[in-house]
Amino acid sequence: MRLRSVIRVLGMGLFFAMLGCREAPTTSHAEKRSVDHDSFAFLVNDESRVMMSGDSQQQTFAWQIHHDNVWTDASKVVVQRLDSPKSPAPWRFSPTSPVHVQDFQEEQVAYTLSTGILRSKRLLFHRIRCDHPGLLQVRATLDPFTEVGPKQIISRASPASQMWLIPFESEVAAEGDALVIRGEGELLLLWHWPREDLITTWQSLLKDYDPEGGEHPNIAKIADLLQQEAAQQKE
Repeated sequence: MRLRSVIRVLGMGLFFAMLGCREAPTTSHAEKRSVDHDSFAFLVNDESRVMMSGDSQQQTFAWQIHHDNVWTDASKVVVQRLDSPKSPAPWRFSPTSPVHVQDFQEEQVAYTLSTGILRSKRLLFHRIRCDHPGLLQVRATLDPFTEVGPKQIISRASPASQMWLIPFESEVAAEGDALVIRGEGELLLLWHWPREDLITTWQSLLKDYDPEGGEHPNIAKIADLLQQEAAQQKE
């Protein structure tokens, strides 16, 4: 009898263990995006995502394609501050927020990074601000690239991804394979990885977010609207 009781208890335990595994809650969309506190995977859809990593001095964004159960880099953007001190602050991520906003204090200067993705447009925005106008200097590269022009780099990917570096008051210059802004207090980086049937241009973004801006668009308004739209999109 004792042996039968033991077998019965073990059998019931195994049954409930299998039942528990079967009915365990599935991983939420936000949990699937999070990698760790120092990097973050933002799922655009089941076949593509953007990996974010770095610190207050340098931020890296990798557009990755899922194929044969492996995530492979298709294109990459690196944003580097040229005004950074020797010890950059860590860039931390939260899986519960569609827009990442973080403040940094370096010596006597305060910085803010605001980053988000609009899935419907397949567009990433990255806004950098500091409280000392004219101090901000940033270099941005898109790798692999084929063409560098005023404010824009176009990649080799097919269809080609595009990156824009937009100053608020100063000028942007092409230096080698990069776009560089010097002497600024705020700037906006945009990165678009299109489909054949969905291609965004800087002109279409101006039409959507600042149709009355003309030759002098309100970059702060555009950045604010992008951030609001990203925050309101559904998971």
